[in-house]
Amino acid sequence: LPNGANHGNGTADYIAAPSNATREDYFSVRLDHNFSDKQFMFGRYTFDNGRVDMPEPSKLFTDFQPSRYQYLVLNLTSMLGPTLLNTFHAGVNRSTSGQGFVATADVASMISIPGRAASNLTISPLTAIGTNSLSPGFFWWTSFQYGDDLNYTKGNHSLKFGANLQRNWDNQNAVAFYTGVWVFNSLQSFYTQSPTSLNTATPSADAVRGWRTWILGAYVHDDWKVRPHLTLNLGVRWEKVT
Repeated sequence: LPNGANHGNGTADYIAAPSNATREDYFSVRLDHNFSDKQFMFGRYTFDNGRVDMPEPSKLFTDFQPSRYQYLVLNLTSMLGPTLLNTFHAGVNRSTSGQGFVATADVASMISIPGRAASNLTISPLTAIGTNSLSPGFFWWTSFQYGDDLNYTKGNHSLKFGANLQRNWDNQNAVAFYTGVWVFNSLQSFYTQSPTSLNTATPSADAVRGWRTWILGAYVHDDWKVRPHLTLNLGVRWEKVT
């Protein structure tokens, strides 16, 4: 280091183009079953597991982001009459993701908070050295969904009625500036060890958060065929989030 132009003022260019290693494993399974010629259902489960490793240009750290997504849906369709069709569906979506880093060189001199990993250095006008200020971080999201749709055909009208209910769980644990971010407003302040600020989380910092929401919805829709070449699409939908 460096491997580029020397600017003669204590700075020089370092050029790097690290590649990100990405792995993703995915599969989906679907099952169909007919209870009778008027009632049938299907179920589908999807699984997606991935990880991205992103080496820092400085070659001091490698950031990583693991993720896992799972989706399950069940759908039951019932023909209640020649002009009446009902569809009930239920599902659950579960996603987890995170971010962290590992040191790929000896960075013991960058550890400034006992018991934590190496700190981040921001020195103006240079590129910051270090990792994401929210590393390590963990995020979980789960959504339960239920809905029912009724289709009724009468004369020139094709009516649809429906309602849905959704419950969301959103959780996270990500301490901002956990390893510390030192800020220097110039090279001179860095050489004299005179930082402008240190941003870090206190030992008692609690970053565990959880949010819960309900989403309720209902709708009415009508495809009215007024004439052979004219169809009006009419409808109204109501939703509430709480």
